[in-house]
Amino acid sequence: MTVQNPQERSAPLRQRALFWLFAATASWGLSFPLLKALYAGQQRAVPDASSWFLAAWVLAARFGFAAMLMLPFVLARRGITRREAEHGAVLGVAAACGLLLQADGLAYTSASTSAFLTQFYCVILPIVGCVRNRRPPPLRVVLCTLMVLAGGYILSGFDWMRFRLGRGEFETILATLFFTAQILVLEARRYSLNRPLFTTLGMFCIIAAACAAFATATAPSLRAMTDVWSAPAHGEILAILTLLCTLFSFILMNVWQKHVTATEAGIAYSVEPVFALGFALFFPHLLNRFTGSGYENEVITSRLLAGGGLMLSATVLLQIPPRSRRG
Repeated sequence: MTVQNPQERSAPLRQRALFWLFAATASWGLSFPLLKALYAGQQRAVPDASSWFLAAWVLAARFGFAAMLMLPFVLARRGITRREAEHGAVLGVAAACGLLLQADGLAYTSASTSAFLTQFYCVILPIVGCVRNRRPPPLRVVLCTLMVLAGGYILSGFDWMRFRLGRGEFETILATLFFTAQILVLEARRYSLNRPLFTTLGMFCIIAAACAAFATATAPSLRAMTDVWSAPAHGEILAILTLLCTLFSFILMNVWQKHVTATEAGIAYSVEPVFALGFALFFPHLLNRFTGSGYENEVITSRLLAGGGLMLSATVLLQIPPRSRRG
C-alpha cells in the first residue's frame, strides 16, 4: 500500500511552481544584455549621467509603466485590502533597496565579485529554514545549494586572493540581505490569502516611487531625465523590459513562489546568471544593429560550461519529485 504525505501529494503543483519560477528567472536573465545595451546608449546621450541616476531612472520607468498596465485589471476587481497593501509595500521597499544597492555596488567592485556575492542568499535561506523549522533541510536541498554555490563560483571567476570588503562588496552583501528578505516575505503565512495581482501592483508602485525620487535627486539636470530616452531604440528596449522582465517575471514570482519553500525558490532564482550568459551569447549582436551600442556577443568558455552546467544540474535535481513511501 502506498502512503503519501501532503508534500508528496502536492508534488505536481510544486514542479509546476518551480517551472514557472525558472521561467521568471530566465526573463530576468534576458534583462542583463538589454540593460547593458540601454545603459551604453543612455551614457552617450547624457555623458555626465552617473550609474546611480541611470539605474534608478530605468527602474522607475520599468516599474512605473508596469504598474500603469496592471491598474485597469486591478480596478476591475474588488478593492485592495489593508494586508495586501502592507504586503506590497514591504516587498517594494525590500526590492527597491536591493536593486539600488546592487547597482551602486557594481560600480565599486568587479562584475564577477558582485555575481558571486549575490548568490549568498542560497546559504542564508537554508539557515533561516533550519532555525524556523528546528530541523535540517533535506539532503537534496543541501546538495543543490552546494552545486549552485560551486557553479556560481566557477561562473563568476571569483578570486579569493583579491577579495576585500570595500564599499562595493559591502553594498552587494547588503543587497543580498534585502533580496533574502523579499523571498521570505513572499512565503510568510500572514500574507498567504493575499491576491497576487494586488500585492504585485503595490510592490511596483513603491519601487517606481522610490526609484523616481532617487533618480530626481541624482540627475545631472532635469533635461537629462528626458534626454536619456531620446533614441527610439531606448523606448523599445524599455517596452521589452517592462512587459517581459518586469510584468511577466514578478507576477510569476508572486503567484507561484508560495507553492515551494523559500530555499527552493532561492535555488531557482540563483540560476539567473546562467540565463544571462546564455542570452549574451547571441542577443547583443541583434541589439547592436538597432542601438549601435557596440556591445558584442559573449563567447562560450569552459568556465561557462562548467559553472552553468553545475547550476542547471542543481535545478534539474530540484525538480525531481520525492519518492513516495511504501508500507
